[in-house]
Amino acid sequence: MVSNNKAAELARPSYIQYALWQLRMLLPPYQLDDSNQITFAFFTLGSLAILSGLNRLNLAERMDYISWIYQRWNPEIGGFSGAPNIKMLKNAILNPSGELISGVRN
Repeated sequence: MVSNNKAAELARPSYIQYALWQLRMLLPPYQLDDSNQITFAFFTLGSLAILSGLNRLNLAERMDYISWIYQRWNPEIGGFSGAPNIKMLKNAILNPSGELISGVRN
């Protein structure tokens, strides 16, 4: 019988392959308008980091992802937006349903 630790170690290459597939195949279709794409990228790249799989990305891919992430940085509010076409609000206050109560539109 294989211990749980050994079974998890044996599956590691599969987990890395799955994270790479998500990053390369699923992320591009969402790049134009999905407000959750930065979160998706965070968890996918984080999975690769935890699994020591970031070295499976070539230098050009790494630079593209770094550039893609920094394109979503908004220095006025000190944070990231989910997608480039989403207008971020400075000092926004939202009610529990996500509707704007007050804020200044950039």
